[in-house]
Amino acid sequence: MLGEHVVSIKLFLFVCFVGLTISLFTYFRSLVQNQSPQVVYCDVGQGDGTYVRTITGIDIIIDAGPDSSILTCLGKYMPIFDKTIEYAFLSHPQHDHYAGFIPMLANYRITTFYSSLGDNKAKSYTVLKKLLSQKGTTIKRIFAKDTIDIDLENRIDFLWPEKDFYSSDLNDYSQTFVLTLANKSFLFTGDASPRSLTLTKLRSWNNTIQIDVLKVPHHGSKNGLTEDFFKLANPRVSVISVAVHNRYKHPSPSIISMLKASKRPYFLTSEKGDISFTILPEELLPQFGHD
Repeated sequence: MLGEHVVSIKLFLFVCFVGLTISLFTYFRSLVQNQSPQVVYCDVGQGDGTYVRTITGIDIIIDAGPDSSILTCLGKYMPIFDKTIEYAFLSHPQHDHYAGFIPMLANYRITTFYSSLGDNKAKSYTVLKKLLSQKGTTIKRIFAKDTIDIDLENRIDFLWPEKDFYSSDLNDYSQTFVLTLANKSFLFTGDASPRSLTLTKLRSWNNTIQIDVLKVPHHGSKNGLTEDFFKLANPRVSVISVAVHNRYKHPSPSIISMLKASKRPYFLTSEKGDISFTILPEELLPQFGHD
């Protein structure tokens, strides 16, 4: 009996040691991953969800996808003991962009939540707004010409929507903005329509900025990116957030043809999984979840 007891204690200690080792490995891996600024276009299926980490440890979420898939992404890229998201942005109130915020709020604290114009009467959106209020999150609206200075090196410049704009189409309200992270520029477009992209004054705001990464609007729908806007943005890399075999048949062949014709790289989450860009001193390093 004594021998069996000793074996049980040894087994228990071994299991504890293995668990502690795994926890420490995960923790130190997350520290290494976050020594450089990073932007991750999360594989959330048919939706949008992006995680941003600055070198100063500020966490940013831009849309949260249609379900809890965003939590898998945060578990991989956000430091394990960091449970605060300083800035969250909802491009526009459609389910495939906001629903992931609901399970997120059960696991993380969101300090400030920025929404766009437009509303959604869906029960799930009402639940989200109630949760944000209950959790003490500051809720703000943001408009063209507004700027958020995240810290000394990082900022967000908003190009759309205008404060007095009205549309019956929620996609027209999609926040369009440039995130400047370290020395790189990321252009976010939500589900922006040809109408809103035409009204977005990208080059009037800054005629010389180099867009490093464009998040292609509306999952590569033909009712999103236009040839004119793509030429104005002139991105070095483009990303499409889209699900495999989705019922909308996104991305449109016309959008893929446009991207191919540019002879610049483009990536789809349906093919690559999570698409992350780590900002190194002299390069923008892409990495993929399916590699």
